[in-house]
Amino acid sequence: MKKKIIQWGLMTVLGLWGMVSFMVLAGEEAPEVCMTLGDFFLIKALAITSFAGCILCGKWLSKKGLLPEINIQED
Repeated sequence: MKKKIIQWGLMTVLGLWGMVSFMVLAGEEAPEVCMTLGDFFLIKALAITSFAGCILCGKWLSKKGLLPEINIQED
């Protein structure tokens, strides 16, 4: 039971990390705040790096067996 709680906790953290990274990547700047083009590209590059880190971390955790098995039944 403790293993399942840890697995789902890690899955939740990975999901939130990926969601926040994607929201920053997909978001636009606020119209009332002036941002230089360099700042804009820096923020997007960091969001891509964070999202890629999330994916790689998820693959590593899955390989180690620290993520739950999810069975999706096809109709």
